[in-house]
Amino acid sequence: MRKLGLIILAVILIFSAMLILVPANAQTPTPAPVNLVQNPGFEDPTNIADPPTSWTAVGSSLERNTDANSGSYSGYVYAEDSYYTQTVIISPIAAYKFSVYLKASDATAKAVLMIQDSNHVNLVAPLVLSTTNSAWTKKLTYLPTLNTAYYAVITLDLEASGASPQAYFDDIVLIEKGGCFIATAAYGSATAQQLDVLRNFRDQVLLKNPVGAKFVELYYDASPPLADYISQHPVLRTVVRAVLIDPIVSITRATRAIWGD
Repeated sequence: MRKLGLIILAVILIFSAMLILVPANAQTPTPAPVNLVQNPGFEDPTNIADPPTSWTAVGSSLERNTDANSGSYSGYVYAEDSYYTQTVIISPIAAYKFSVYLKASDATAKAVLMIQDSNHVNLVAPLVLSTTNSAWTKKLTYLPTLNTAYYAVITLDLEASGASPQAYFDDIVLIEKGGCFIATAAYGSATAQQLDVLRNFRDQVLLKNPVGAKFVELYYDASPPLADYISQHPVLRTVVRAVLIDPIVSITRATRAIWGD
């Protein structure tokens, strides 16, 4: 475990050095990613008793509620036989951020994300963001990349723990965060074999602990403008690949027996 910690620390230090060394003019704005979830805040329609048309409402013990984290309305579920669900198409070989604000009383509010292939077969265990008997709380996670991923199915429901269970859902976000931005720019291709090593390390190590997940969040937020700059300068791309990315790949490969399945 000590060696594993050193690997994670080395990756973080190298990335931090890149943020410092890349010229300031590399920090150019990039378009904001698009939220794949339709009507994440339940603001429409105008009738509070009706769910948004983009969500499928199952059961009778649900509606929109004026008690929202932000905006006008939130999703409201108050029985275990009722839930909202929505299916969206996602891209394979990409990373996604999934986040939601939840609130619960006499219940556990649960936002469940299932990743499926083109035949609607689940590819991994469901990812659950939840909170129990709490005020508005933000929960988020990052999804591992899957080559055969096609659908993301989001379900909003509750698990009752008292006589009057209530669950609220607002500001639901599912956005594509891309792949290994800087590494992709360095190799000039999103399908380079070296990237598979980095993706596996991200999915099996970084995303499974709080420090690693925080680093991934920082990386996805900061790296797109750096990657754009690197991709436009062939000499810099070669230097980044030889001095930074290749050593990380080599170390990660050499220690696969420690961190791999």
